[in-house]
Amino acid sequence: MTTGTKRVGKGPAEVLDRLKLLLASSGCRFSTNESGDVIQFATRRFGEPVVWGTLRLSQADQGTDIAYEAELSPGQKLAGIVASLVGCWSIVIPAMVYQAWKYGPQKAVDQLLAGL
Repeated sequence: MTTGTKRVGKGPAEVLDRLKLLLASSGCRFSTNESGDVIQFATRRFGEPVVWGTLRLSQADQGTDIAYEAELSPGQKLAGIVASLVGCWSIVIPAMVYQAWKYGPQKAVDQLLAGL
C-alpha cells in the first residue's frame, strides 16, 4: 500500500471539483461521501494495473491537504502471484510483478494529482 500527502494551494471545494473532473476524464470509477472530503477511486487504464485508493481532503492554512492511500486490486495481486510462480525460472517476470506492486499505485496517484 502506498500512502502520502500533498498540499495544494487551492480551496477544498475547488480541489474536489477538479479531482472529480480528473477522475471522470481519465475513466476512473469513483465515489464521494456526503461531506465530500473522502473520495474512493479505482483506475481503469488499458495496459496498467488496476489501482484502488482513497483520497482524503482537509483544510490547511494556505490551501488543501490531500492524504492518499493506494494499492493494487486483489485480482491484480493474485494474478501477479500466479505469474511469478509460473515464471519463477525467469528473473524477468517476478521483477516485473515486483515493479507493478511497488510503483504501480504511486504512479497512478502521481498522474492523478499532477493535474492539480
